[in-house]
Amino acid sequence: MYRKAVDAARTNIADFIDLDWLRQFFGNETAVDFGILVGLNNGSGSFAIQRQRPGEKREKIAVLLYGEDENGNPYYPRDSEVDKILVHEFCHSYILAPKEYQSIGKKALERYGDKLKSMGYGNWKNVMEETFVRASVIRYLIDHNYSDADIKKEIDIQHEFYGFVWLPLDLELYKGDAKMMFAHIASYMNNALSMH
Repeated sequence: MYRKAVDAARTNIADFIDLDWLRQFFGNETAVDFGILVGLNNGSGSFAIQRQRPGEKREKIAVLLYGEDENGNPYYPRDSEVDKILVHEFCHSYILAPKEYQSIGKKALERYGDKLKSMGYGNWKNVMEETFVRASVIRYLIDHNYSDADIKKEIDIQHEFYGFVWLPLDLELYKGDAKMMFAHIASYMNNALSMH
């Protein structure tokens, strides 16, 4: 069954995540090493674990859970929350929050700390890295010709379910290279937090 789960993940998810886009958008050098672990727990969600060995890059590992078809076989539907979660985890391997965004991250924690801390984001770096990762997933959807309705739905999910209310609705702010996009998002975030 584990082999079936790995094969299903490889065929239906790993093979259609655009790794070339990640390298082109972020550059070749990753901030952390990334891996995928196929889990056999209940449900089709995913979560991340990490470790850092002395003298080596931090490792982030996406523990990928699965759904079951009517015969009990594991499957990973392509157009689902699962593919966005995997892109999300891949993006983490490229993003470390620059110190210049510390005050914005702290401001978000002051305003939305209860919600953010309940999800495990208890310091400014977590908040900014998660913000930039979520913005990068939206950019991935834009660059892969997802419909405006699907992109808006993803932004709505980030606002309503996860509480990242500072992610912009204007898709123009997701344009440019990674550094430019992060600067646009951080500026928008700073303005949005200042208005509340």
